[in-house]
Amino acid sequence: MSEARVQLSVKVEDLASEFSRRLRVARAAELARAGRLLKAEALLCPTGTAPKHCDELDLLARILVKQKRFAEAHRHWRKAFEKANDKERFQRCIVVLQDYVERYARRLRLLWTAGFGLWVVLLVVLVTYFIERCWP
Repeated sequence: MSEARVQLSVKVEDLASEFSRRLRVARAAELARAGRLLKAEALLCPTGTAPKHCDELDLLARILVKQKRFAEAHRHWRKAFEKANDKERFQRCIVVLQDYVERYARRLRLLWTAGFGLWVVLLVVLVTYFIERCWP
């Protein structure tokens, strides 16, 4: 009889732990949707270490993408890919992330190039203006 109680106690503990984990993931998702990304991240990683379950890793990676922390997001999706039964889902996330990062970097380079070009034009205009004013 005591053996059965111990097994029942272990099962109840496991269920309570799983329920608590799912509740934590749901609350973190709610916080992330509300734009409170740091609180959601802190809820998923209370000790500062990465979570162990695939759904927690997935949510954390999505939060990190919103924060433009692409390398960390890639690392968490890679961990989820290694642990998951449904590997295709995480593989798609990784591929989409890589595509997004390439487009983001291209756009950023274009903005920096355009900004630098505008500064050069402004400098030329200012130099021309002052040369015409100071030299008759």
